[in-house]
Amino acid sequence: MPLNFTGKRVESPDGVSIQATDAATGKPVVVKSSHMAIQDYGMSRVEKVASDKYDKGKTQSDGSVRVHTDECS
Repeated sequence: MPLNFTGKRVESPDGVSIQATDAATGKPVVVKSSHMAIQDYGMSRVEKVASDKYDKGKTQSDGSVRVHTDECS
């Protein structure tokens, strides 16, 4: 199932953590992205890539989803 994004974000020097939930279960999911990916491609593109990766099971060991700049192009 796709991710639903809550609009909550936490910025750090390393990037941005974006709060989302699994659309089917409501389970919280953290999406981690670089500032560059968001600046270059926009938040909506980062969210789309994150949701697609989550649907494919491409998550980190802690259940988060990491979006790299090169995945947005």
